[in-house]
Parts: sequence; structure tokens; C-alpha cells
Amino acid sequence: MIVASIHGRLGGDPVERQTKTGKVMVTASLAVDAARDGSDEQPPIWIDLCSFGKTAEALLRHNKGDLVSAMGVLTRRAYTTRDGTRKEGWSLRVDALVSARSARPSGNRKPAPSSPQATPAENQPFNDPIPPWGAS
Repeated sequence: MIVASIHGRLGGDPVERQTKTGKVMVTASLAVDAARDGSDEQPPIWIDLCSFGKTAEALLRHNKGDLVSAMGVLTRRAYTTRDGTRKEGWSLRVDALVSARSARPSGNRKPAPSSPQATPAENQPFNDPIPPWGAS
């Protein structure tokens, strides 16, 4: 078993499905940058995501293009296409999901003007007493 943490962009909107036993399951695909040096020369690695329960609910709140970090069990599938080409695919059973959306902490509102008492005085010396070494 390989436990992995991956970070990438969703390739499409997550899809809600139902298992044969009636459990809710959410699937999505994640594009992970394969280039280590930041160049765009290598195509992304696509990883299929599968989640259940609260993790599935969290994944459903995301949209195509959103940045997410997913942690879980990674599995590799090797297969041969009808024309004889050997391929492989990766899937991650998501146990934890972290949104990497960039949003203003204030909820997209402009910050309220701060009062003069709340801002630190610039260029003022510190008046904290510093005890000498060894003093308790």
C-alpha cells in the first residue's frame, strides 16, 4: 500500500455517484505537474480521485480548475489497449482533502480602517526590560 499526498488542479467538476450498496461516492480527475523544474515541457500526470463520506462532500464543493491537495492510498493500474499499446493509470482513494483556493480572509470585503491604537508605532524603541544572562 502506498500512501501519498498530491497537489494539483481538478480537470473537471467532481461527479457524485452511488455504489451498489447505496453509499455516495464522488469521483474527479486531478492534473499533477510532472515537471520538477517548473517548465511546461512535460504533460501533467492525471490521477483519478475517489472519495466517500465527508471527504466526498468536501470534494463536491470544488469546481474544475480548483487547486486541491489530496491524501490517501495510491494505486497503479497497468493495462493494454485494443491496439496493443501498454498504458498505466493512477488512482487515489482520498482520505483527506485540503482546499488550496486563494481567497481573501475577509470574505472579499475591504479591510476596516484600523484605529491608531491598534497599529504599532513605527521607529519606536522597545521598552521591554531584558534581564541579564543567568538572572531568573
